[in-house]
Amino acid sequence: MELYLLLESISEIFVAIICIITILIIEVTSINEKRNITLFYIDLGLICFAIFNIANALSIVLINADFSRIAGIVIFPTVLFIIIGINYTKKESYFSKVLILIITLGGILVYLGLQPEAIQMDKDIQIYGWYGSFRILVNLFYFIIPLYLLYWGYRTWRNSPFTLKKDTLIFFIGLIILSMGVILFMFLVLINPLLIIAVNISILIGFSIISFIIAREPKILHILPFQIFRIIVKNRDGQPIYDYNWSDYDISEIIFTEFLNAIQMISEEIMNIGGVLDIKLEEGILHLNDSKYITVGIVTSRSSKSLRESLIDFTDEFENKYERLLKKTCIDMNEYKSAYVLIKKHFPNSSSRFIKSKKSPIYLPNKLRKPLNIIDNKIKNIIQDTEEYEIVLEDLVKSPMNTNSDFLELYEELKDEPDKEFSFKIPKNSNIGFLDFKEE
Repeated sequence: MELYLLLESISEIFVAIICIITILIIEVTSINEKRNITLFYIDLGLICFAIFNIANALSIVLINADFSRIAGIVIFPTVLFIIIGINYTKKESYFSKVLILIITLGGILVYLGLQPEAIQMDKDIQIYGWYGSFRILVNLFYFIIPLYLLYWGYRTWRNSPFTLKKDTLIFFIGLIILSMGVILFMFLVLINPLLIIAVNISILIGFSIISFIIAREPKILHILPFQIFRIIVKNRDGQPIYDYNWSDYDISEIIFTEFLNAIQMISEEIMNIGGVLDIKLEEGILHLNDSKYITVGIVTSRSSKSLRESLIDFTDEFENKYERLLKKTCIDMNEYKSAYVLIKKHFPNSSSRFIKSKKSPIYLPNKLRKPLNIIDNKIKNIIQDTEEYEIVLEDLVKSPMNTNSDFLELYEELKDEPDKEFSFKIPKNSNIGFLDFKEE
């Protein structure tokens, strides 16, 4: 076997391996979360792309026409699953005009790929390859993948909150290297097939960057192309029990709940059949999800399938977590404050959505993150109850930066102070309520 053919097959095996590593990273970082439908289809696309590269490598090493045919055909589901996954992040369904075109061309691709003349031996380099119209369609699909990924990366970076801008920029750069490398070199491959190795190298570099940044900050995979303004939970009697507001609109939870009650009263017949009710507003959408004990309302600038799933999952977990309180019709909002944990789980990027710059009052500078983590660890040791710890953590996150700074300064001053013991005694001929403290 020629050296360049061996290098090509090795590079494609490495591309398949990096695809599998990326899938594992996505799975590990999402292990504590309910399966996200977007990530499910992205994973399927990556699996198909790994199969595409493995089949190509085996076709070269074994000089086998069947593996070359499989590689050409499997490029269709690769593109299909990636487009479906990305569509779910930006709209209510997977349907789009581009998807119709892909399915149509995919059907033609499969038909052509099953024809005997679709794969032919290249006598110059002694390997099987795609031929004629089948080759044209395979190359077309190979171009579509990087274009769509490039679009996804740009939209992720553009819609990311300020606190994730740096990570999403690196993520976008990785996709640029992957995408532009493929597009540029694939044009040259038509002239010189040896440049396919350069294509695989650009894919390897791009995927390595993407895998690294996902492992470091998995939240970037959950960035939605719109803003979430508010979430409110009310019980079956119409009383608010939990409220979380990301917007600047200062509307009390009581007024907002009364608004939801009015809507629910008007839409009672619709709500009784279950599901999520949508109310289109002038500058956003109100979603209402009704369950056995509660109704959850969420106000967003837009909607998507991923958001609907997050809302339903949040509702179910909230109800399960506080079922005992809900059965007792507890309306003390302090009892539900630990639901902040569920907000972070199902809407991981929303809490920092309105941080626009380092001047934001809730922005935490890098130099304070390390000492704050130290304090956080000490709080964990003191507060053993998980729910109580999360309530304290929520208050710490919401508190103004100057309060956090003062707290950290006080901690630094007192941490090296020797421990002091105090005792007290009741003096003779004194009132029983008077305590005389003495420092030892």
